[in-house]
Formats: sequence, structure tokens, C-alpha cells
Amino acid sequence: MRAERVVAANQVFSMNAFEPANRKAQPARQAKAGTQEAATFDLNTGLIIFMLGLIIGFVFAVPYAVFMLGLE
Repeated sequence: MRAERVVAANQVFSMNAFEPANRKAQPARQAKAGTQEAATFDLNTGLIIFMLGLIIGFVFAVPYAVFMLGLE
């Protein structure tokens, strides 16, 4: 009786068509490890460089514009 109950509890229903019904669903594993981390690193690096470019650009552009408009 006890063994039958354990076997019945092990029959986990899975929504995944590739997962056997008599086995608990395994957590999904990435096909290639590190791809997501590399993408976020590239995105963050690009954003930092872009922001630094904006800051440096404004540092030079504002005094130049003031000088050209003769507001000194």
C-alpha cells in the first residue's frame, strides 16, 4: 500500500511534451552557457561609452556654442 502511494506520487503530470510522465520535471538548462551574460555585458559597455560620449560632447559643445554666440 505504501509503495503504491509513493509510485502514484511520482507520476508527475508535465506540460512539457518531451518530459516523460513518470519522472519529475528537470529545470530547463541553457543550450549555451554565458550567452546572456555576454550580451548584457556588451549592452552595458555600449551604454557607458555612449553616456561618456554625451557628457564629453556637452562639455565641449556648450562653451563652443557660448563663444560662437558671443555671450561671453
